[in-house]
Amino acid sequence: MVNHTDLLDLLISSMGVYVPSGLHGERDAQIEGDVVVRARGLPWQASDCHVAQFFAGLEIAPGGIALCLSAEGRRNGEALVRFKTPEMRELALKRHRHFLLSRYIEVYKATPEEFLHVAAGIMAMLIPYQPINKHFSHCD
Repeated sequence: MVNHTDLLDLLISSMGVYVPSGLHGERDAQIEGDVVVRARGLPWQASDCHVAQFFAGLEIAPGGIALCLSAEGRRNGEALVRFKTPEMRELALKRHRHFLLSRYIEVYKATPEEFLHVAAGIMAMLIPYQPINKHFSHCD
């Protein structure tokens, strides 16, 4: 098992970014090796809400949807989704070639490391959080 909370906390603290609540969870949370899937073929306009709708009825872990981005920072039509249990992932895999917004979606097994890699990429795209007066200190 990979302790993703420690990895994300280290990444967050080293970059000094603001993280929306829910991206990292409880202190001892871990990602089991068999709870992540990769969804491919998402429409460009698909959001995390669309991904959640596609997997409706299945228990997605809090902060468990990571949309993949291209080198230009645009969505590339893929997402990694972390479920609460291996059983939920097995049910998610049965949604292979089901439709979302008139496109069929491919669903494959993925690893916790892949999820963390994508989540870390999203973290790098976030704007660094700094107090606003730091930006205007030259105005004194």
